[in-house]
Amino acid sequence: ARRTVIIGTAIVVAVIVTDSHGNGHLPALVRQVLSSPLAAAMLLALALNVVLRLGVPKAAATRWRPADGFDALKDFAQTQGRAWGARVELVARAENFLEEFSVLAPDLVPADREVELQLRYDEVGIQVELAWRGAPLAVARPGPVDVDAEDGSLQVALMRHWADEMRSSGTEDGRQTLVAYVDDR
Repeated sequence: ARRTVIIGTAIVVAVIVTDSHGNGHLPALVRQVLSSPLAAAMLLALALNVVLRLGVPKAAATRWRPADGFDALKDFAQTQGRAWGARVELVARAENFLEEFSVLAPDLVPADREVELQLRYDEVGIQVELAWRGAPLAVARPGPVDVDAEDGSLQVALMRHWADEMRSSGTEDGRQTLVAYVDDR
């Protein structure tokens, strides 16, 4: 809806600007912008984009149990992506990353525990932060990937493929954190 309003208003302004000829009383810079319908529409669209995004939070969090399956993660990512106006390709890359994690999660997270998921959007990419109490995830696996291995190395390799940056850390009390940054450049 926000994009429709922005584009529709910009098109209407472009049409109005082409029909306005009595703008001699305006400053030179304004007259120059108004002399080009494309420039006027573009500037209005940029301004509306900034104004209409005010109040939209750029971070969202949820809790997820591996038993809930990947669909719960996918729905959360899609809902947030739409709310932020994020590019579909960007959200799809984040979903792919989360799908690979969901395959590994039953081996990492005890059945009675949850995974905390936080997504942050910065207009360029999405930061995915996963935190849980349980087994650590080794993200630095050297050497070639054995696709038949059941040690999770294939999922980690695919996670590295979808994420542009990825790091994990853990504490002595068993709290694990996996942070990835996904962009579609």
